[in-house]
Amino acid sequence: MGGPIYREIKTVSAVMPSGAATASGVNMQGYALAALIVPVLTSAVLSVAVPFTGITLTPIANAAGSVRTLATPGGTGGVAIDSDALSFLAGFYGPIHLSAAAAQAADRTFVWQLKG
Repeated sequence: MGGPIYREIKTVSAVMPSGAATASGVNMQGYALAALIVPVLTSAVLSVAVPFTGITLTPIANAAGSVRTLATPGGTGGVAIDSDALSFLAGFYGPIHLSAAAAQAADRTFVWQLKG
């Protein structure tokens, strides 16, 4: 990602309510680095989605059209995902949402750490 980035870390949270499979949005604002703390989940796979054509959320895909997913230890524990694994979000402007493969059994709070 170039040289070191000397700026404050912005910490924001997003909530995935009980019975839902999509979390509230977080505005990336062009940050160069993002890290994510994921709580215990009912399902083990998360995708990152962005609003497309109004309020419809569309998963982020790579150039080949494969949806970007984040594997987590579903039902067994949370995980911290570093900026290397989230490098595809570097410099992105706009809101992003996390979407789980299944509705959650309880409220889940995700903690984003944004820098640069």
